[in-house]
Amino acid sequence: ALEDANAALKKYREFGDKTGESELMMLVGNLYMDLGKRDLAVDLYNQALKNWEALKNFHRYAATLNNIGFVHREAGDWEKAFEFQKKALQIFRDDRPNTRGEANVLNQIGFYYLAKNDLADSLKHFQQAVPI
Repeated sequence: ALEDANAALKKYREFGDKTGESELMMLVGNLYMDLGKRDLAVDLYNQALKNWEALKNFHRYAATLNNIGFVHREAGDWEKAFEFQKKALQIFRDDRPNTRGEANVLNQIGFYYLAKNDLADSLKHFQQAVPI
């Protein structure tokens, strides 16, 4: 699967399709996360961030920030994860409020507060995600 993905990435780059390239980088990054290869996932996510910024696709930029935050959370660095997720939440709220992406980030922030044993803030964020 990774060989096929790398071949597809090469084609997207040949055609100059930054959107397709970035979407595929996100998918392959997710695959690397599933394989426990966090560094490779973050590398791809960071590459995708640059493309999303150049494309001015702030919704996907925020989703990518959330993915990077998730990588840090899985590595046990809750504070770093929280920083990425706060940025993602602000972008979602500014760009496209009340989307699935915003709800996903709210849930991730809820888990952050739960890990810190701050049940009130955890519940607040989980409840904000429900109606979305």
